[in-house]
Amino acid sequence: MSAHLLVALAAAPLQFGLAAVNSRKDWFTAGEIRFWGVVIFVAAELIYLGSF
Repeated sequence: MSAHLLVALAAAPLQFGLAAVNSRKDWFTAGEIRFWGVVIFVAAELIYLGSF
């Protein structure tokens, strides 16, 4: 469980960075930002799981 929390903490800067860039550039809708935030987290989890 704690390993997944660490993965979430590692993915958080990318997720918040995407949201910050989008607030300035307005590239994505709110739903797309949520989708890409989940994709970033899932990709980080897959990288974590593949490292063993």
